[in-house]
Amino acid sequence: MTRGAETSQRVIVVGGGFAGLSIAARLAQSAVPVTLLEGAELGFEASTRNQGWLHSGGIFARDQIEMARLCLASLQQTMQFCPDCLEPHQEGMLYLFSKADTRLGPWRESWRKAGIEAIEIPAKDAIAELDGINREQVQHAFRLPDRAIRPHVLLDHLAAAAENAGAEIRVQTPVSRLLTADEAVHGVVTGDGEEIHARLVILATGALGSGQWSELGPPETGEQTEYTRVVLKTHLTSLQPQITHVPFCVVDRAGFNHMPHERTSVFGSDHWLVVSDPHDQAAQPEEIERIWREVDRFFPSAKRETFQQVKEWSGTTVQAMHVEQVEPGIAPLPTIIDHERESPRFSNLLSVYPGRATLWAQLAEQTRERALTMLGKSHAAAATPPWLHE
Repeated sequence: MTRGAETSQRVIVVGGGFAGLSIAARLAQSAVPVTLLEGAELGFEASTRNQGWLHSGGIFARDQIEMARLCLASLQQTMQFCPDCLEPHQEGMLYLFSKADTRLGPWRESWRKAGIEAIEIPAKDAIAELDGINREQVQHAFRLPDRAIRPHVLLDHLAAAAENAGAEIRVQTPVSRLLTADEAVHGVVTGDGEEIHARLVILATGALGSGQWSELGPPETGEQTEYTRVVLKTHLTSLQPQITHVPFCVVDRAGFNHMPHERTSVFGSDHWLVVSDPHDQAAQPEEIERIWREVDRFFPSAKRETFQQVKEWSGTTVQAMHVEQVEPGIAPLPTIIDHERESPRFSNLLSVYPGRATLWAQLAEQTRERALTMLGKSHAAAATPPWLHE
């Protein structure tokens, strides 16, 4: 079946995570006909495999002040839009320093500049909150407004916002290829062979979309690209019963962190591996052991065999790194790639990357503005984003 001329002004969003849903909502609010296609269920992979850390920006502030400010704004918008997604009975996140010689001044100053409220608390009080923690590993502690969230609840709210604005959402509809002609994208072909024509296609597929589109192969000989897509893998370990109900990160131990979810403790770190295959989600034993060493360092009595349930896994994400960015793993700002400016060149096609999944609101607004300009509707009015309503 072909959906052609009658939907030629349609925008297709591929990917049903935070980014895709929020973009669909904002475009639909701007009176643009939108169809969102998700190959599995909403939030499949990236949005549901992470540890549910809603960043305040505190962990980025010292080196990436702009990133920190965006994270803080996103946290505030998310809490206002979907308070139900917050894990209950939490008052923020403990930022711990385990080394006595870590300089606190640069961190305090960076938090102040980013506008992040950071309350220093006595180490003994933090130790009292974290029952069973190795006291010697807590030298200094601050409370910042980061929160643990339930991603599936936020996804449901974003899907409702998109549908209420008029977007069509189709799950279990994988996209097999792009419809191209004369160096332009005119729609997509689904796994069932259905052709859906569109004026603009927006790829918000994250890691699973990286390398999926044969049309977007390597740059033509002699041409360079402004962005390089880097696939990164991180590892997580979840334990039941929960070690502590308090979320924390250890700033000077590679961002070792803990996110509590119901009866489960989820541990991770800010250690990323560069991999070539975005579908490679096999957990690497040495990376899992790295997490366990940190668990043992901070909770010596927490032995693997004592837990009722242990899950160890990895997930991949894609960063769109600008040519001037040389170190993968440093979270980039939300990025929109216009493929008319990249080799091989295709008009009517955007790829979007949030930098961090919880920066969906900023990415949605930037993508809306870019898409409306491409559609010749740059002055189109739109309702206030649902996540900004009082």
